[in-house]
Parts: sequence; structure tokens; C-alpha cells
Amino acid sequence: MSLKSLIASDIDDVFINTDDFCDEHIIEGEKINCSIDNDEMSSLSGGEEFGVGESVLRIFAKTEDLSDAGLSYEGYGSHINVDGQIYTVTDWHENMGMTEIQMIVPVPS
Repeated sequence: MSLKSLIASDIDDVFINTDDFCDEHIIEGEKINCSIDNDEMSSLSGGEEFGVGESVLRIFAKTEDLSDAGLSYEGYGSHINVDGQIYTVTDWHENMGMTEIQMIVPVPS
């Protein structure tokens, strides 16, 4: 068995396993199994100076599931609807079959 096939099976059997790490979420109207790291009220650079924090949301999903749903990186500042909330994309990384998307939404303090 090759390293690539081992990594692919780990993605499905471990990281995208809904019994352990993931839940189903609605992303741009599509059901996607993913893990969400929600850092409520995280102050990013400059936010505290203006009395506005930013809620940070990171999604970890299988790259193939996102592309099958028609989702791809559209650049910094693009918007994604996650479970009915609109977020602004700040970062998008694809690595070895997994994608991490970091997003923010302004939160008044």
C-alpha cells in the first residue's frame, strides 16, 4: 500500500469520521462532513482598537467533498454561507486531500 493511499484512507476513516471528529454542516447549501473550530470573539489585529472583535471560524473538510459541491477558493474577502451565517474568507489551504478554510465575521463588542 502506498503512502498516498494510506493518507486517503486516514482522511475517510479518521478525520472525516462523523462518529469521532466531524459533523454534517450546510456549506453554500450543500451537506458537507467537516470539523469546525469556532473561536468566538477572537480579537484579531486592530479589532480591539475600534471596539469590534471578529468571530473566527475554521473549517476542516475533505478537498474532494468541497470540490464536488462546487466550492473552491475565490480569494481573500470572498464570502461563504456556513449553517446560515455569512463569513468572509481570510485563508484557504489545501494539503494532502484536506482543506482548511479560515473565515471571520465582525462581532460588535
